[in-house]
Amino acid sequence: MQLKKQLFALFFFVPLIFFSPATIAAAQIDLNKLLDSIVIIKLSNSGPEPRTEVGVGFGAGFYITENIIVTAEHVASGGELLRIISRDNLYRSFPGKILAKDNKTDLAFIWVEEKGVPLQIRTDPVTIGETVYALGHPLGIEFSVTKGIVSRKIQIPSGVQRGQHYIAGVVQIDAAINGGNSGGPILDENGKVVGLASFIASPSGGNVGLNFAIGSIHIQRILESVVKYGKMKRIRLGIGYMYLNGRFIIKGIMNEEMGALFQIEDTILSMNGVEVSNEVTFANELILKDPSSNVVFVIQRGLETIEVTVRNDQLLEEKNPSLAPSD
Repeated sequence: MQLKKQLFALFFFVPLIFFSPATIAAAQIDLNKLLDSIVIIKLSNSGPEPRTEVGVGFGAGFYITENIIVTAEHVASGGELLRIISRDNLYRSFPGKILAKDNKTDLAFIWVEEKGVPLQIRTDPVTIGETVYALGHPLGIEFSVTKGIVSRKIQIPSGVQRGQHYIAGVVQIDAAINGGNSGGPILDENGKVVGLASFIASPSGGNVGLNFAIGSIHIQRILESVVKYGKMKRIRLGIGYMYLNGRFIIKGIMNEEMGALFQIEDTILSMNGVEVSNEVTFANELILKDPSSNVVFVIQRGLETIEVTVRNDQLLEEKNPSLAPSD
């Protein structure tokens, strides 16, 4: 009789614990509401006839502040006329102005007068196997959602090649991504942005579950630069280097200030506490570096290990034609 009471208690109370409406509601996000932060981005050129346009690009984007939309750089490139379409205002279109775009991270930031509700950026690392949602306009099917998991975190020191650039900090997901998803957000189960849909790997050109997103740490870092400086500001050191046999060796010094700190054949071991194991690591640290702060290197010079601090006023700004100014 006592055993029957225990079994009754188990089967009666467990469903209440695991399937109560409060528990289910707490685990869900309102994806329909979050879609109101997503936009359609259309790029076109002037047509041969007056007041006509020829479409050259189509993708997704999302509000990251009330007046700034982020998208993929390749979505916002190659055309003259930029139009934004939002769902929460009866699909009304409005113009956008590019603040900054960067092909090294495949990110572009657009200023719009039409205010929107920004999505939250997640700042802690994702976990392999956690659920994610891809929002966008695949193959022109507007404001769609697909679901999958984080398949891999491609962090430093490895990277993924997109075009001519290696991008570190990329998140691999298996949520379906197709043409029209580029620039759209990848969200976790709390509705926070963990990435921005960038590219796929496919033998056929269609989705096969090998999809890649620019990680949220890059989005956040470049947003901070755009807000602070009105453009994507990236530093360079004024040194030439070579990655040879697992060592990052200085081979050239461009100015006197760097010459007072470094010597030819110095080996860079770490930068701001991060081990410099290859060129992707080094480039990624420069991308994420706040131009207003110092850079601390640990170098090997002969048999000595030395700490070298480069002040922010000694740093040079990278001149990159892909970085659009704010004017």
